[in-house]
Amino acid sequence: MLINTVLLFLLGSLASVQGLAIQTRDHPAGGYRAYCRSSGLQHYRGIKGAWLGASCSDTPTAGAWPCHDVAIDLNKCIENSNGVLGWHKDGRFSDSCLCETWWTDWYTTLHCKCVDFGTLQGINTTLYLDEGIYYNTTARTIGCGDYLGVVGSPLHPE
Repeated sequence: MLINTVLLFLLGSLASVQGLAIQTRDHPAGGYRAYCRSSGLQHYRGIKGAWLGASCSDTPTAGAWPCHDVAIDLNKCIENSNGVLGWHKDGRFSDSCLCETWWTDWYTTLHCKCVDFGTLQGINTTLYLDEGIYYNTTARTIGCGDYLGVVGSPLHPE
């Protein structure tokens, strides 16, 4: 257990050094929740809870038909900073957090328990995905910063 905790600390520290803050305003095609619904955390190639899958429409009325499946690796967008989630390029939050998504008033919220590297305790933390995830109508997928997810869903629900 101690070895895993130390490893999580080192990985989290490395991600913070290498990453860059992601701007959460002026998205290229509008906010995530305006275009997408039915989202949830999924796993892919052994990385559990790091991929967000959703059904999105090309019109800014989420749930309008036809919808298509998209997915994004949230490790490219979110970091754990001492138990608090934040928008950060290549943040690799899933190395030190256990998460689930909730729908609250049409906002998709990421709820996690993340390691506080100073105290090595688990901290409950929340992040509204619409603040940093956007839908790109040209690429027909979701993104964060300059990173775009994939069209389709090669993923498997947890």
